Amino acid sequence: MAGKSRIDVRLATQILVLQLIIVTLTLIVAFGLVAVFNRQRLDSQYHVHALDMARVVASSPSVINNISRYDDAALTASPALIDELAAGPIQSVASRVEQRTHVRFVVVVNTHGIRLADPDRNRLGLHVLADITQAAAGHEGVTHDSTFLGRAIVAKVPVLQPGSNRALGVVIVGLSTQAFDEQFSKNLRVLGAMAGAATSCWPAPAMRNCGYPARSSSHGCRA
Repeated sequence: MAGKSRIDVRLATQILVLQLIIVTLTLIVAFGLVAVFNRQRLDSQYHVHALDMARVVASSPSVINNISRYDDAALTASPALIDELAAGPIQSVASRVEQRTHVRFVVVVNTHGIRLADPDRNRLGLHVLADITQAAAGHEGVTHDSTFLGRAIVAKVPVLQPGSNRALGVVIVGLSTQAFDEQFSKNLRVLGAMAGAATSCWPAPAMRNCGYPARSSSHGCRA
């Protein structure tokens, strides 16, 4: 009976270890899938937020009614133009949205890519480095770009002439990828803690029941 009891203990231990391995591998796979899904969800949320903020600026009457005044490829960043743009209604709308929504930056350009609104007045009247071809053709878009303020999720939305699809300019809104990465890392830590707690707690009841059965019974693992 003692030999049989030892065999039962070894068998129960092997089964327990196998179950633990299966549960651990399942948790790892599930954790990976949830992490991928979580990143996609966050990415989608940030894309939508950036687009919404760009649309708010692009649909502003102050922007629509004034942007065509600067539809000139020959605009130069003279002190007079910079002062005019810095104090103008387009910059006012861009600054207000930037401050209230905590986006990384709001830039408004004409169809030639010349900045009519920018968080840094020293860049007013200068060309943007970003490719605005699609937005200037009337198409919205969101990309992950390297900007003058670092990596950002960037939305580009055309400012359309009322009653037509003709673009008068482009609004560029950027959200810092640092905030995105921090939120993603925070979510991963929470998921990791949950997975770790589940893994560490699962075998405890089985170990209490199967660890030392010979001391109290001739049977192996109690049900």
